[in-house]
Amino acid sequence: MGNHRYSKWAQISLEKKAWIYSLAKKEYTEFINTNGKLPEREEKQIIINRVYEKLIKRGISIPLSEVGINIGRYINIKNKQNALSEGVA
Repeated sequence: MGNHRYSKWAQISLEKKAWIYSLAKKEYTEFINTNGKLPEREEKQIIINRVYEKLIKRGISIPLSEVGINIGRYINIKNKQNALSEGVA
């Protein structure tokens, strides 16, 4: 791992970001369909880790902390949208 060069989130192309968000959307939807609830706290980390594993397999090197921040925000937004559409919030 010594020679890995990590990119900052801001340095990733829009095309790659779109792909990453599509992975997050897939994992998010799969989580809800499997568990019947919105992901919170530790469950968000499970989704983030799954997305991160796919990035590594694809050869996209971004620090886990940056993936966590950006995908975590995405999940928060999706949770709020889902809660509003269900009349929960």
